[in-house]
Amino acid sequence: MQHIDFMKEAVREAEKNAHDNFSGGFPFGAVIVFKGEIVGRGRNQVIMNNDPTAHADIQAIRNACANLNINDLTGCVLYTTCYPCPMCITAARCAGIKKVFFGNAHDDVTKIGFNDDIFHDALINIILGEESGEHSEIMELLQIGSDIAITTLQMFANKQTKIY
Repeated sequence: MQHIDFMKEAVREAEKNAHDNFSGGFPFGAVIVFKGEIVGRGRNQVIMNNDPTAHADIQAIRNACANLNINDLTGCVLYTTCYPCPMCITAARCAGIKKVFFGNAHDDVTKIGFNDDIFHDALINIILGEESGEHSEIMELLQIGSDIAITTLQMFANKQTKIY
């Protein structure tokens, strides 16, 4: 599989929230890949689980660790439909993940009501250690597939009643 194929799988995870009337919360999905195989999947389940840490990236990390029966995901790659929040970047790095492909930019999700600006910019710079936040020794973040990842954001934006 190619990088874009893994991003499509992350989008499929996000679409599960759309098909469940966004009962999990925001339309975010993620997969974790090791040696070309998906080993973990996750979607945002913050609302469904009453758990503010149940972001798609965190759920995928939990799933991959359970599936592999390990707590170190060194060598794995995270594909997520949205630029990861500071919590998700920190969790991924704590799990040993050093490379992340994301679909939607941070600005894309603020347009649909996901607003973590109060701490996002400051913490991203601290966590990643540089102004741009895209490449550092801590983690490499690369945007791909924004044209396919944006579809679930558009579905959420068009929803009349939203639970945040």
